[in-house]
Amino acid sequence: VIGFGWLGTPLAKALRQHGHQLYATTTNPNKIKEMEEAEIHPLLLTKRDKVLHWEMIPTQHFDSIFITFPPFEGVDVSLQNLLTELSFDQLIFTSSTGVYLDQSELITEDSAVDSSHLVSRLEQILKEMSPTSLYIFRLAGHIGPNRHPLNYFLRSSKMIANGRASVNLIHQADIIQALK
Repeated sequence: VIGFGWLGTPLAKALRQHGHQLYATTTNPNKIKEMEEAEIHPLLLTKRDKVLHWEMIPTQHFDSIFITFPPFEGVDVSLQNLLTELSFDQLIFTSSTGVYLDQSELITEDSAVDSSHLVSRLEQILKEMSPTSLYIFRLAGHIGPNRHPLNYFLRSSKMIANGRASVNLIHQADIIQALK
């Protein structure tokens, strides 16, 4: 699991409870003890010049790699940097419905995407570099422990342009179940 955060932590723990041998990455050395207590092998990443690097490159072959961190400046180079060093069979990327163009019609997997959107560009990079099976989960409206979309709106002083627009919500537990 690349990204031991809001989604990656409970995902890794759920997979571990099902008997899978797990490795997870973090940039926070304070999380290593939590990972070890959960019998998850910690892999430390460092960020230099906005790009993630392995502290020690894992040499084993992985059946699956889950990418669960949100986009950040340098994420495109970071993913290329991290993944080219790994051996794996399948790649699971938690993307975003934000890649779709604004439209009033029903949106499906085949709907047009905004190719200039950072996450859309990440999807394309992964498609080009992944010689293995690639699964993209386009998620939106994450809700769960310590996370509710309303909190983001309440902290913002911006007016909501269309308060009656449709929204997607998916609970953390449902995301984990789908990923498993």
